[in-house]
Amino acid sequence: MSAISSDGFLQSWITRVAAGVLRVVFKMNRNSESALLISTPADPQKYLPQYGGYCAYAMSINRIADISPSEWTIFGGKLYLNNNFISQSLWSLNKSDRVQAGDRNWTVFPKVAEGR
Repeated sequence: MSAISSDGFLQSWITRVAAGVLRVVFKMNRNSESALLISTPADPQKYLPQYGGYCAYAMSINRIADISPSEWTIFGGKLYLNNNFISQSLWSLNKSDRVQAGDRNWTVFPKVAEGR
């Protein structure tokens, strides 16, 4: 098991469950844990969740939200997670613009989440 993200609110880690299959686990708090199985090439780091594992749609509108492991997309070779079907649908309407906005907003959020 190797930790891939921890900011005090969300923890995530990956484990290899079979050749070419990874289990990505998201723990939102002490009582909530979800897992996502993904088939991946030899380089698992390529598919680490963007935005620290937070919702891509929320990040694109300058917000932060937990995710549902069933709402995900690989776009541009990167893994994006969303909160629910509606946020996944809205994010998918214009992925390129949403990614640009999310990337721009993400630079602010790690400091906000850590209380700095």
